[in-house]
Amino acid sequence: MASTAPGYAFENAANRFKVRFAQAGAQDPSAGASADPSAEASGQALVRFELGERWVTLTPTGPLRAVAPAVMDNRITYAGLLDGADLEYQVGADGVKENVILAAPPRQNTFTFLMRLSDSVRLEQLPDGSVDFYDVPSGDYLWSLAAPYMFDSTPSLRSRAGFDQEPTRHPLHPGVRQWRLQAA
Repeated sequence: MASTAPGYAFENAANRFKVRFAQAGAQDPSAGASADPSAEASGQALVRFELGERWVTLTPTGPLRAVAPAVMDNRITYAGLLDGADLEYQVGADGVKENVILAAPPRQNTFTFLMRLSDSVRLEQLPDGSVDFYDVPSGDYLWSLAAPYMFDSTPSLRSRAGFDQEPTRHPLHPGVRQWRLQAA
């Protein structure tokens, strides 16, 4: 459905969480554009996941194309957003699933995303590569980010993924914590 939040065009209608999606692609967040650090007003983040006052944003880095997303049922697809790849998000009852869909063998085989967290959220990477998120004041579990994986017609190819163990600082907003996530 249409989003009521500035900078976002679509959001889910029901669930215990809110997920918002930008209208036309996104800026490369590593470029340091004049962004609201929460990405709420600027639309800089491609995806914003919220649970109450706690939030996480996720945006691919590197050259991005300005594309209009296609929405169908519980899916939103940014066709051609990345060089040779589409990004698709599926909203389910328990969360959001991201798919990177390759049209052909890519020139690059690593995709990097910038993740930003509100101050009330902390993360912990698990041995299997997944990430759990917790409420800072209470320590309560909030949600998980599944370990990235990929399917390929060549069974010997395996995916690798990881994120910076320590956050970097936003170039214009030093108080904002951000992590780089990579899947290859």
